[in-house]
Amino acid sequence: QELCRFLHKRHGLRVLDMLQRKTIAQQKHHNRAGRHILAEQSYSLAENFARTFPVVPPQIILIDDVSTTGATLDSCAHVLRTAGVQHVYALTLFYV
Repeated sequence: QELCRFLHKRHGLRVLDMLQRKTIAQQKHHNRAGRHILAEQSYSLAENFARTFPVVPPQIILIDDVSTTGATLDSCAHVLRTAGVQHVYALTLFYV
């Protein structure tokens, strides 16, 4: 969220809080398969999604600071596509 706030302040990009984290479990102690399972259970649409977004944006850019297996981005993209987003793009600063 800090990265998104920076991009909003610095470049005027519109930041949408469309997702919420359901768990606080960290992925760093899991292998690739474990990360994907954990990520599938970790994200959902924000509680106020329907009120905040009566019209679902057709395309979204997900921003993540670090991507290891892509599990978080995959899970978030799935939630957004299920909600009606047609195109989900991803931007990461670091891939490890």
